[in-house]
Amino acid sequence: MVIETLLFIAFVVVGVAVAKAYEWYHDVLYGPYMQGGSIETEATMIAITLGSRELPPATTAWHLYTVIIPRRTITGRLVRGKVWRRHDGRHWLYKKFIA
Repeated sequence: MVIETLLFIAFVVVGVAVAKAYEWYHDVLYGPYMQGGSIETEATMIAITLGSRELPPATTAWHLYTVIIPRRTITGRLVRGKVWRRHDGRHWLYKKFIA
């Protein structure tokens, strides 16, 4: 009985890890902004999210950041190296840095 319980718990933990890995993989490939929906809906959601809590000024302002693993920009392109980055309350947003 104990072994069965431990195997069940291990199965659940591995299942959750696989689901999170797939979520991350999907976000990296397609980006959260490539999934459809209207601009107005997203803007409303961002406004509600930003109004619900205060964020540190360092994260809400664009700042230079070095990306090792390629990330999706706000337009859906992949960027790496030096990028502009800020947090909107839910996600990190990236823009290409042009020197």
